[in-house]
Amino acid sequence: MSVAVTVLLSILIGLATIVAIVYPLFSDKGKKKPSQAKDSTENQQELLAQKEVAYSVIREAEFDHETGSLSEEELGNIRVKYQRKAESLARDTAGPQRLRKSPKDKSKIDDAIEQEIRKLRQDRSKQDKPKARACPRCGAKQQSGAKFCSRCGAKQPKGETR
Repeated sequence: MSVAVTVLLSILIGLATIVAIVYPLFSDKGKKKPSQAKDSTENQQELLAQKEVAYSVIREAEFDHETGSLSEEELGNIRVKYQRKAESLARDTAGPQRLRKSPKDKSKIDDAIEQEIRKLRQDRSKQDKPKARACPRCGAKQQSGAKFCSRCGAKQPKGETR
């Protein structure tokens, strides 16, 4: 019987060890829960950063269009996509309160978004825009002052360069 008792005790000790090791993996008591305020602030900052990225993409697409490397259709598609994304992110930054807001408050948010877009467009229009001209050989838009065409490499007329 002594061998049976030893085997039984060994099995019990082995099971207790396994339970002691596995229990913390499945228990919520051992996990630290971050504060809701900290998570909310970090989430808010992430949403604001994503919104700024969306506006940056729109500005870059408009610049690419002005320089001739993006068609009007492509610019329109990018602008619509990223304006919707920015609007969505702006609404998300309002947090759970947005669900309780009246249509009047939602209209204020839309107005704020439109005002921000107008501001970005005004800032962009204030920047010095390079004047484009067409290559006499291939018709591609060229920067003023360019000596050679960026598409076909043809030498540009001297009278039109600065």
